[in-house]
Amino acid sequence: MPKPSDHPGFKQLLSEWNRRLAESGFHDVEAIRHGDRVLKQSGSARRYERLDPITREAKFQFFCRVAKCVSETKFKSEFEKQVLSLYAQGHSQAEIKRMLAIPGHRCKVYYPVYRWLKVWGLK
Repeated sequence: MPKPSDHPGFKQLLSEWNRRLAESGFHDVEAIRHGDRVLKQSGSARRYERLDPITREAKFQFFCRVAKCVSETKFKSEFEKQVLSLYAQGHSQAEIKRMLAIPGHRCKVYYPVYRWLKVWGLK
């Protein structure tokens, strides 16, 4: 039995819909890799899978402490709270910059993270 994607006009229709979605600002959670559609993954998920168990546990404990500090801290700006919340979830500073669509240099993410880690005694 033929699949719908085997129809001669399918690829043209798919590219037309993808173009329309992109123009509307839609960002798909899937990417095309080696001709197949797969879910996009952040680097954070893959980064921790490759660690040895002791290092992974240490990082887990560190980020748990960061998350606890974030929840107990009154931030002066919502931006800093967002940055530190994402950092506590294990996202890298580059990922945070992309997720929050922050233009410019990475220092806009680095300085709040560094400053608060020092305040909390974690750095």
